[in-house]
Amino acid sequence: MENPVVQRLGFCLLLSLLLCACPLYALPPSAPAQSIPVRYLQGTVHSFLVLKSDDGKILASGDSIQTVVGNQVTTHTLFSFKDDSIDDETTVFSQRGAFRLITDHHMQKGPSFPHPMDVLIDARSR
Repeated sequence: MENPVVQRLGFCLLLSLLLCACPLYALPPSAPAQSIPVRYLQGTVHSFLVLKSDDGKILASGDSIQTVVGNQVTTHTLFSFKDDSIDDETTVFSQRGAFRLITDHHMQKGPSFPHPMDVLIDARSR
């Protein structure tokens, strides 16, 4: 049986993708997105992460590294599970005046994820 925390993580990721994507289909192609102004510039960050079950057992460990080059921010988050599963996400966004997503690549694979996924969002202007 699948671990409930991993199940909840997968459900939350799927729900967030659906909530982000579904409204896009309801809008006309030319509808502008609401921009979020940059109040404080993002900087370089390195975080060490631990994912635990409800009863406190460690399921995965990982880290999140955020780097900045000019106005472009890249965040890479990687969780490594005890069963060799991985949850790997890289997000690139611009922080010039307003935050703007450039790309997001999210991958989940291994025994902890019965439905492996590899999702790429490319929001660059053509």
